[in-house]
Amino acid sequence: MSEYEEEMLLKELQKCGLHLRKLKEKLYCYCEKRVFVKGSTILKMYAKIEETQREYNRLDNRLIELENVQ
Repeated sequence: MSEYEEEMLLKELQKCGLHLRKLKEKLYCYCEKRVFVKGSTILKMYAKIEETQREYNRLDNRLIELENVQ
């Protein structure tokens, strides 16, 4: 069960990391191209980045706990 759980956590962690990289890349492109974007759009993207970062950290901590138990 723990190997299965560890594998699932790794997949979730990878998915979360990919989502985080895409959001950061999109935000960077907006800034680099100097595209006009509403402030609320930037704030929403920033909130999503923070939320995804918290989820990534939570999953990473859980994975570390699993590794320490073994």
